[in-house]
Amino acid sequence: MRKFILLALAPMAIVFFTSQQSPGTSVQEVRVSTARNTTPVNGFRSNAANYEIVNLPQDGRTNVIKINGKDCNWNVIGYSLAAHRGKTITIRFSADIMRTGAGGTLLWQYNNEPDYPQVAQVDNAVPGVWYSISRTLTITPANREPFLYLTTWENNAVNTTYYFDNLNITITELTWDYTPATTLATVGETGSNNTRNLYVSAGNGSDSGNGTQARPFQKIAHAMHYVKPGDTVLVDSSTYHERFRIPAGAAGRPVTLTAMPGSEVIITPTIPIAPQWRQLGTRGVDRNIWVADISEYVKDMEIDFPQLFANRDSMVEARYPNMGPSMSSIMDYKRDVAQRGTNKNTVVTSRNIPADIIGARVIIWTGQEGLAGWGAFESPVRSVNGRTITLEKELTSYYDKDDGDPGLPCPGNPFYITGALALLDAPGEYYFDKKTNLLYFYPPWNGRPDQHTLTMRYFNNIAIQANNTSHVNIKNITIYGGGISMQNARNNTIENCRINYADHFYDSGWYKAKSATISESAMVITGNNNRISRNEFGPTAGHGIVLEGDDNVFTNNIVHTVGYSGNFLVGVCIYNSKRLEISHNTFIDASRDHVHFSDLVYERCIVRNNYFENHCILGSDSGAIFTLTAGTDFGGTEIYNNFIVSGDKGDFGTMQKLRFGLYTDNYNSNMIVRNNIVIGGHTGLVINLPNPGTQFYNNTVVGARHGFGSYSKPVDNADASNVTVKDNLFVNIRQDISYWGTENGSQASYSSNFINGTIPVTQRPEGRMTSSGNARGTVDAQYRPTGRTPDIGAIPRGGAMFPYGADWKVGERYY
Repeated sequence: MRKFILLALAPMAIVFFTSQQSPGTSVQEVRVSTARNTTPVNGFRSNAANYEIVNLPQDGRTNVIKINGKDCNWNVIGYSLAAHRGKTITIRFSADIMRTGAGGTLLWQYNNEPDYPQVAQVDNAVPGVWYSISRTLTITPANREPFLYLTTWENNAVNTTYYFDNLNITITELTWDYTPATTLATVGETGSNNTRNLYVSAGNGSDSGNGTQARPFQKIAHAMHYVKPGDTVLVDSSTYHERFRIPAGAAGRPVTLTAMPGSEVIITPTIPIAPQWRQLGTRGVDRNIWVADISEYVKDMEIDFPQLFANRDSMVEARYPNMGPSMSSIMDYKRDVAQRGTNKNTVVTSRNIPADIIGARVIIWTGQEGLAGWGAFESPVRSVNGRTITLEKELTSYYDKDDGDPGLPCPGNPFYITGALALLDAPGEYYFDKKTNLLYFYPPWNGRPDQHTLTMRYFNNIAIQANNTSHVNIKNITIYGGGISMQNARNNTIENCRINYADHFYDSGWYKAKSATISESAMVITGNNNRISRNEFGPTAGHGIVLEGDDNVFTNNIVHTVGYSGNFLVGVCIYNSKRLEISHNTFIDASRDHVHFSDLVYERCIVRNNYFENHCILGSDSGAIFTLTAGTDFGGTEIYNNFIVSGDKGDFGTMQKLRFGLYTDNYNSNMIVRNNIVIGGHTGLVINLPNPGTQFYNNTVVGARHGFGSYSKPVDNADASNVTVKDNLFVNIRQDISYWGTENGSQASYSSNFINGTIPVTQRPEGRMTSSGNARGTVDAQYRPTGRTPDIGAIPRGGAMFPYGADWKVGERYY
């Protein structure tokens, strides 16, 4: 059951619809004037003095909303979400946008601390040009007075005027509990300790059954209605196109969802499609392309970032340059490189592009050398002339950096173009036309599309919701096209599961990580004493998993092919946590980092005995383990016994830079980095100063360009006091140390070697780090010192290699 609410800022009116999706439901409509000095109702509030309704006859538009950036704050236009507090809702935003004046950014977001999730980001449109924007966000309003509002981002739009037309906001309230038609006196089969087994079989079951093995239920959601603490729901082999909520168990009496022994259970929120297909043409590439009207499925689809699955694998939205027939190969994908003439309004390709791609998306990793590849920026195509693409938005972050703008496109930046029928020319590609609801598909096999199982992504990414639960076990299942939301959860486990393609999107800006956090991620666990073990996470456009809370354990998992959208999205994204353990996991192929610490509160977390391979594949300037916080005391958090292979995978252009091993960034303190092995990359160990109380000791770096690197902002004047770097072993490196920053008020940038085992980062004695015993040398196959090398580094002479990584591989039977 779903509840729909539509808010539309139509000419001179706000339209509010409610409907209940059941027989006989009527649609109610209430119109509220948005003219100045009127009183908003139905949850809206506004500051009428800060916006007005105007006519733009030169554009053929009337009753357009005009907003001055300098006047924009949370109460310009807003809508109360109080009626949805504690409920999961999906907000769909669409509008036509035009700006004048200086560039800037407006945000539609809601006031949920600490991340203030974005519903829509209104970027730096080219002045005087209208373009359309649409976004979707799923959230659960939690604070006392949740509110959706329009605001500026860091006051960047103060000299900008924005115009909104055809503004629509749709709120869909998602009801997770399935209500059966009948109430059963006896359900399932009683086992030991008065616990029950409830059986589900898509092929042999019926929701008029009683959940016994002889008369199983047909839907998992139906079984969940009857579940009590101590019950186990056993599911037979099949694909279940469902979305459901798991109720809480109790201490000693958990609720368990698992596959029946020997069964393969697939749960997906995706939409099965079986349209009438026809060939697009009989000549050339057209004879390989099939087209179908999928209007009957659109109301439930993700239309902003449509995703087509064939046999559970994601196909590729039509793009230039072409890639393999599946998104699973995204990390091997070679992008084009921006040529001379590329700037904030223009991207110049290496060869001619079809002219008929107006409205397609350009996704480009922006920035100058040294500030390149923080994130992927996006703009629709305005026009095409041979190799020159004119963009609808000015791509620039307006981020205050002394050495450049990381959001500015430059020659050498990698990019691709997606979302146009003219780009559909390779096996595995598809294109969805929002205007006609036609789906075009070039199958990666010979024959018709309907010879295989096809599904489309649902507009909400959550397959299983277990928020505010305790003592829940999820085991032995595969999920694709969605993930598990387990927020404010306690004493739960996820074990032997596969979560593929939890998220899918392309988006703009290096700050995407701030908005794709706990509220937006499809795979998130927050709370205390939860255990996540022996699961597969990936591929996904977002984070592999988001973790927050105390005493959680993440062990023996495989996380791979994460963040393929190319932004600050990582394998494991960690928020405020105490005593978190991340151990014995395998991490392979990440757009940026594998393990990422964010936010402010940490205490004695442990990252140990993990294997990391190939990070910074699509991005740059990051580490396999990376801390992106500001002024955070990590409370003795330890990183040890990890094996890191920076790898040689990487794109051409500006992306072959700044791949670090272990990177403590942005004013962190009290972190211990010891007994790790780092292979390859730009720099093995990196620190951004100041970083008091942080220690790097007994690490081994092999084959990197630099062994140890540091950086400081001018205001910090290379303050390395209370940092300890000792007994680290460097093998087959070009130079021992590198530094870029400021010393005694002057910019300094140099590479050098150790001086008697110490690191001369600063000329000021009071600003130097404590360093001793660091040396170059040689190692054997077990990374133990050999020859006359001092007995330092991660593995001592005669010592054994520490165990690392998961004890299984992707594709193995998992129970």
